Amino acid sequence: LRTCCVCHSAADLQLPAPIRIVSRLRPSRSEARSLNAFCAFVQANLYLTTLEVADVASMDDGYGASLLNPRNRRAAKEAIDNILLCCAGGGEMVKLSRPEVLGELRYLLEKVHKTPQRKTDRAVRFFADETSSLPCAKCALSLSFLLVAPCGCLYCPECAAKASPSACAVCAKTFVDVEDDVSDDRWEHPVAKRADGTLRCRFWRDTDDGRTIGCSHVHTSSKKQKMPGGEAFVWLQPGVELQWREAVLERDTAARAAAFQASGTASAAPARTPAGTAFAAPAWTPTVVDDAHTKARHVLDRLESAVAAFRSGGSRPVRAILFAEDRKILDWVGHYLIMRLGQDAVAQHWGTHRADELRKFRSGLVAYRTCLSCGAASEDKCKTCGRRVLVLTAVEDLPTRVFEENVRDHRLGRVYSVGETVSLVAGGPPRIIRAIARCGGTYGAERTRQLDRGAARVLLLHHDGRHGLDLPFVTHIFLLRTIWESGYEKQVVSRACRLGCEGPV
Repeated sequence: LRTCCVCHSAADLQLPAPIRIVSRLRPSRSEARSLNAFCAFVQANLYLTTLEVADVASMDDGYGASLLNPRNRRAAKEAIDNILLCCAGGGEMVKLSRPEVLGELRYLLEKVHKTPQRKTDRAVRFFADETSSLPCAKCALSLSFLLVAPCGCLYCPECAAKASPSACAVCAKTFVDVEDDVSDDRWEHPVAKRADGTLRCRFWRDTDDGRTIGCSHVHTSSKKQKMPGGEAFVWLQPGVELQWREAVLERDTAARAAAFQASGTASAAPARTPAGTAFAAPAWTPTVVDDAHTKARHVLDRLESAVAAFRSGGSRPVRAILFAEDRKILDWVGHYLIMRLGQDAVAQHWGTHRADELRKFRSGLVAYRTCLSCGAASEDKCKTCGRRVLVLTAVEDLPTRVFEENVRDHRLGRVYSVGETVSLVAGGPPRIIRAIARCGGTYGAERTRQLDRGAARVLLLHHDGRHGLDLPFVTHIFLLRTIWESGYEKQVVSRACRLGCEGPV
């Protein structure tokens, strides 16, 4: 075969070199606030746990609750993932404080530390309002999470680390030793005296399922226990949780639905937030892309400009890969790409249907089935139709069933709440959502349809797809996070920069 075949080496291959563009995006206000809050939360944990004080609850020193403790590696990994998710446009963060936590904070400030009423109210309001942020009294950096001193000053953990651990970082007032009421038994739980002279235990613990359980012991007498000033400062800090707003609102919507169904009337008592204040429970809507998801907005702009260039005479249709090692980042960015480009434009390379998703991305062929009851087309492999139906009633009318698309201001990603008042596109009086159901119809035979060749298609690629895929038609690769290992990044880029590619990536 030497006379008719030529042996080529890797050096003979002339592949177009990839064009690398590094975009440094300025975070939005909500992204910067979320990132600063998570960083301050981690800084506060590291600072407070290095003081190594004898905790009145259970710890001999702060190392038991430190994120540097190997036993807390899961919490440390979650904190790092949230910080990285902030940099990828994770949305808006809110802080949650339970009513018993706020009550303990007020008690310690008023009764134990004798803090002025004005500063006490300000501190409690700050931790009770889940979206509030205040400037650090020392460096003036606005944060959603601050430390509170016995004197009532609020300042950031970074300023606390630079100051003396035994004095306020703002007013330099020394943390004096205080006396607190504890039960005169072997448990020595913090207690408070009621008006009738009985004792109320202020000790509680959290269960694995998220519930808070109070003390089960009966305390009959109390005594004064002296607490050093530094330990009193650590014990004063309230237990605050940082969570994403989308998750909180979805949970509150479910709580409102449960309260509505339990009461059986439209005037159900509003659900309570962890801060203990009533909320109106409006319909949940995703955070605006332009405000809270800078990377998703940047990817959308690049794809839209590339599609416009192709439709005006380009030779290669837009086919993009979004790669990230963290699935949460892909979930967030992919969710907002679907909201803007539609479900046909986005495919994901994981799960049991990855072969169908990869076929949609490569050839534009989409397998679908049509519901015999409502006529909706779906790519889902479920046995029955999952199209959402809202059961609505006016004040005097009988219940009617409508599809969610017929509700005014409906949008992809909107979550409805039982008990919510909505209006129909066809007009008429406002109606109340009594229940949320599914169509439940059966599907017909599977069919295929061809997507528009000129529309953009995006493949969400996880770490397990960085090798073994042959995608020479790809025009763009978005690396949503920095890949520090050069070989790892080369594997991802090689999915498109390979034999058969018609141009640079």
